[in-house]
Amino acid sequence: MIDTHIHLDSKDFSSDLAQVLERAKINNVESFIIPAASFHTLKDAQSIANTHDNIYYAVGIHPCHADEMYLDTTSKTLNNHVLESLQDSINSPKCKAIGECGLDFYHIEKDDTNAIDMQMQVFHTQIEWAIKYDLPLILHVRDSKDSYEASREVAKILTHYIQRGDKIRGVFHCYNACEELLNFRESFYYGIGGIITFKNSHDLLSVTPKIPLSKIVLETDAPYLAPTPHRGKRNESSFLIHIAEKLSEVLNTTTNEIIRQTTSNAKMLFGI
Repeated sequence: MIDTHIHLDSKDFSSDLAQVLERAKINNVESFIIPAASFHTLKDAQSIANTHDNIYYAVGIHPCHADEMYLDTTSKTLNNHVLESLQDSINSPKCKAIGECGLDFYHIEKDDTNAIDMQMQVFHTQIEWAIKYDLPLILHVRDSKDSYEASREVAKILTHYIQRGDKIRGVFHCYNACEELLNFRESFYYGIGGIITFKNSHDLLSVTPKIPLSKIVLETDAPYLAPTPHRGKRNESSFLIHIAEKLSEVLNTTTNEIIRQTTSNAKMLFGI
């Protein structure tokens, strides 16, 4: 298996990273991708990737950290040092994607137009990088409660680039069950993680069968979102098997087939 989204650069793994990786190996996890969330932690992700043959990273700014791209958030003045440093980090064979990037309306006030504008600008910047460097996007799309507003905005933005003639591709990390996002399955994959094992994941359980298995990749989002039966604990890649097993139930196939196809998908998407 390939864990396509794990924050190994998190402080949660700082004391026992070697043991976490060994448990993952024992449980048939062969490769890992660390998505960048913050400019300040990217060097840690790079360091881990550069010292392990089977670990890779992505370059990006999480929408909740969009302010890191600015010298001045009032006048929306971008920080050229940050922009140049991030782009320099893309020029490595260990960099396999741009992100995680996108829109997150869950953690901001609905009328906070300044935060929304910053998220939008930073998202567009990273899409342009993905086009420039021919890399897939790792998309973070989180809606406010009981709304698919962020998902619809992301759909509009992606449609704009597609209609412009740009070749964009990637993965909807922690796919949120918005069916409108299934319209992009020709060039995008759908990351399925621990949420699918939760008792209250009714929407995801009903929508997942509509995704071709050839468009699904596995992820943990560790240290967050540990699957059942480990819910509430620190998540890690060794738990990925529980997600594969649940997917086999939902898609009425074998766990081995889930592992085979999702691993093939991840290698195709990220070029590993």
